[in-house]
Amino acid sequence: MPAENQSVLWAPGALDANSILSPLLWQGTLPHKPQTLRTVGFEVLVFCAGVNPVAYFTGFETLHAPNVDDGSPLTLERWETAQAAGKWVADRILEGKKVLVTCQAGLNRSGLVSALAIHYLTGAKGSVCCNHVRICRPLALSNRAFQKALYALGPRTGSSEAARFLSMLHPEMPWK
Repeated sequence: MPAENQSVLWAPGALDANSILSPLLWQGTLPHKPQTLRTVGFEVLVFCAGVNPVAYFTGFETLHAPNVDDGSPLTLERWETAQAAGKWVADRILEGKKVLVTCQAGLNRSGLVSALAIHYLTGAKGSVCCNHVRICRPLALSNRAFQKALYALGPRTGSSEAARFLSMLHPEMPWK
């Protein structure tokens, strides 16, 4: 990455090394300037907070998949919204697009969608996907309802691209 891009990427309040779940899957709060996102190569943005800023981010492929992060049980509707967003993110990654999944704090709602995307890409159990997100973003997925839903996911048949995606993730993760 050119030096000028590094300064934008690591600017205070922007994305940092803990935002990288894989080269094509990033998680965090939403930087305020769309140009910052363009500079570091994002093509796809997912907004998991209640506010829908899609209109502000023209030129990106966007999805608004709001959820509630207040510790209440995950309703079927909210779970299905998160699952659909996770699948949508996985599809964009398989197209080779760089995705940023965001929410207010960049921890729980975005973490749920990111873990689900990893689940759809790899077929790994939800607990493994949850742990990967937490290794990359140590404060992420502290919401017990989100953890419970993810831990209930068993292994599934991953896509034919799963091996390629797995090779981009941390090699120490047990993808079983």
